[in-house]
Amino acid sequence: MHNDLDTYLRDRLYVNLEEMVRNISFKHVVVDLFVSDRCNLRCRHCYFSPFTTKEDSLSYEEWIATIDLFYKLGVRHFHLSGKESSLCEDTTKILRYIRQVYPDCYTGIVTNGTGAIEYYQTLLSNIVDYVEFSVDGLEDIHNYIRRKDVYQTVYSNIKNLQEYSHKLNLTTCVNQW
Repeated sequence: MHNDLDTYLRDRLYVNLEEMVRNISFKHVVVDLFVSDRCNLRCRHCYFSPFTTKEDSLSYEEWIATIDLFYKLGVRHFHLSGKESSLCEDTTKILRYIRQVYPDCYTGIVTNGTGAIEYYQTLLSNIVDYVEFSVDGLEDIHNYIRRKDVYQTVYSNIKNLQEYSHKLNLTTCVNQW
């Protein structure tokens, strides 16, 4: 374990924070925290290799130290993603931390939409400002890209979250399929 986050980031992620923040205003920066290297799908367009995973993800304490550092730099928008953010057991805990310690922050997650409806309801009820669902077209295209029968799960989850419609976003990768 490193003694300070800057050394940790420099050694592990090849990031020099001092150099990175010089002359940068973080007023409108969105920090995307890649919290999970696991996924339950094998999407044809995935730009993260579906066959490699890093077993040594950051610990909860390291995520909190990272968030604290970015907050001190001026970041006020945290977006949690990954191969699939709902598969990280710390996602809800991390988001709760941001909401409680930094109530002036804007938070959200991106998901493939296959998680349990209760997970999304918990997040949307009082933890995040938005949930962004990855949807790649209508049912036939989405299932071709993602996996057979995935579309109905995602569609059902979105439909069952209509009371939170003002907090739901859709995102897609434009493909030629």
